[in-house]
Amino acid sequence: MNLLYFSRKNWRHDWRNLKDVFFKNLGRIWLPVTISTSYFPHTLEWFPWWVLTPISALLTLWECRPVRFIKYKLKDRDIWVEIRIGNIFDVSGSLVIGTNSTFETSVSDGTIAPDSLQGQCTKKYYDKEEYLDHDLKMALQDQKENVINDNGKKTRYSIGTVAKIQSKSSRTLYFVAIADINENKTAQGSREGVVESLKRLWHFIGERGEMEPLAVPVLGTGRTRIHVTREDMIRDIISSFTAACSENEKKFCEKLTIVISRNDYHEHEIDLQKLGRYLRHYCQYMSLKSKEDVGAGNAVPS
Repeated sequence: MNLLYFSRKNWRHDWRNLKDVFFKNLGRIWLPVTISTSYFPHTLEWFPWWVLTPISALLTLWECRPVRFIKYKLKDRDIWVEIRIGNIFDVSGSLVIGTNSTFETSVSDGTIAPDSLQGQCTKKYYDKEEYLDHDLKMALQDQKENVINDNGKKTRYSIGTVAKIQSKSSRTLYFVAIADINENKTAQGSREGVVESLKRLWHFIGERGEMEPLAVPVLGTGRTRIHVTREDMIRDIISSFTAACSENEKKFCEKLTIVISRNDYHEHEIDLQKLGRYLRHYCQYMSLKSKEDVGAGNAVPS
């Protein structure tokens, strides 16, 4: 059963649309009845008028039913972009996990919240957090150029550093640094930092990633404490990804799924239909670039 159908928020967004669709369906039913009177004058005498309202209402509820996902194909590319409501661990393909710039993994001491995406990922794919810590250290060995500070205990990397690891279920995980963490174990990030992280993430996957579907959460809207709405962050992910597909001749995945958790959908004002219109615009009107596409203009006099 689609529990979103009973979401009060869904109907609060769409009640005006419900009214318009209801009268449109009413007209659809009434039009053939009216036309039939030209051939059968007694139609109006036997037609059961009472069925107009319930049939129109049922058609309206069906047409306006809430959707759980919206997807579009990028212009001139075999790449799909999808926005989906659900559990990110139920989505196939590689996972993107937002983390801190020191790649802390400790759930037991409260540094990583158990109910955060990283905390859930640790519990699902690792028997002990030490195993995840080991995998991250191994993956970061070739990221020395991104080291900001190394005090011998905790190495801090630049925002946007990516660690690619394989979980025990052979699922590829991309841990990307989107925020710093202070002495109080509190993550602090910025919208600009997340956008920069996304750019570096797409580049990393294009160079070293797997050619498989990619699932990404609404990064930075949880414990990173970034003052941005979830809808705005989803737009940032869409625009960043489509720009990377446009400028990069390499195809680094066949499908990107932006996953909105059910809690976020219910608790925050997320309008999936509006986001779908934004996604459709970017997918239809993105301009592709290549190395040969150097542009045109007037020569600059020497």
